[in-house]
Amino acid sequence: MKILHFIIFFLLQIYNISGKDNLVKMDEIYFKDTNYTKLKEYIEKYKNQIAVSVVPLENSHTPFFYNKSEVFVSASMIKLLILCEFIEEIDHETIYLDQNYTYEEKDYVEGAGEIQKMPFGTIFTYDTLARYMIKYSDNIATNVLIDILGMDNINLKAKELGLNATKLNRKMMKEGEQNYMSSEDIEFILKGILYKTVGSEKMCDKAMDYLLENNDYDAIVRGLPNGTKFAHKTGSLDFIRHDGGIVFIKNKYIIIVLTKDFQLEEDANLVIGNVSAIAYDIMSKDPQSSQSFINYSILAMILFLALLI
Repeated sequence: MKILHFIIFFLLQIYNISGKDNLVKMDEIYFKDTNYTKLKEYIEKYKNQIAVSVVPLENSHTPFFYNKSEVFVSASMIKLLILCEFIEEIDHETIYLDQNYTYEEKDYVEGAGEIQKMPFGTIFTYDTLARYMIKYSDNIATNVLIDILGMDNINLKAKELGLNATKLNRKMMKEGEQNYMSSEDIEFILKGILYKTVGSEKMCDKAMDYLLENNDYDAIVRGLPNGTKFAHKTGSLDFIRHDGGIVFIKNKYIIIVLTKDFQLEEDANLVIGNVSAIAYDIMSKDPQSSQSFINYSILAMILFLALLI
C-alpha cells in the first residue's frame, strides 16, 4: 500500500511539472506549445529566400519566427513606416486629414497606384493620399506624403519606435539606395496600430481601416478562406514579394512573409499563399499542449492506481 501511495505521489509531481513546463509567459499570456512542424518543413525548402512570422494575439498559441531579424529590401512595406509618421503629425496637428494637395506633373511616377491615371490638377485630401498609399500602394501618393512629412522625420520615427532594420533611403521609383525592413519591425508596427500605441485611438482606427481596404489579394489572402477579415500591406519589386498583416479570426494572429530571389512574382505568391494556408490551419484551431497526451496518460494512471487502494 505504501508503494502505491509513493507511486501516486511521484506521478502527481511529474504531472504538475510537465504541465507548468508547457507554458511560456509572454505579455501576461501563457502560451501553449503549438505544432509548427509542417510549416517548418515547408519553409526549409526556401530557407535563404524567406522570413516568416506567425504571432498569436490574445490567445495561447506560441509564436513562430523564421529569420525575423533578417534585413530585406522593403519594397512597398516601407509605407507602413510612412503611415506611422503620418499618424503622429495628424495627432500633433502639424497637418490635417482634410488638408488639400493638388496633383502636379512633377509628381508623376510609374508603378503601383491609381493617381497616375488621373489628370494633373486633381485635388486630394491628405486623408485620401494616405488611404491610396495603403489601399492601392500608390507610389505618387507615397512620394507626395514623403515630401509633406519629410524623409528625416520619417526615419526619426523609425528610431523612436526602435525599428532596427527599417530605413527609408529613397522615394518610390527613384534612383538610389534601397529601402529596408525586417519581419520583426513590421510586426511591431502592426501591433502598434492594433493596440493603438503608435498614435491616438482615432488615427490608429483610421490606419486600420486603410489596411483593411488593401486590394492586393495575390499573396497571403490566397491562403485564407473567402471572406476572412485581413488588414495588411504588401510590397513588390523585381525578385521581391512581401505581405504582412493581421488575420481577424477567433484566434487572431499576425502573419508576415517576406521573400526574395524568386524569378517570377507568381512563384513567390504561391509560396506565400501556401505558408498562409498552413498557418491558418494551425491558428484556426485551439492550441494543444505538446505534452497533452503524456499528461492525460499520467492522470489516467493516477486514477487507476487510486482505485486499487
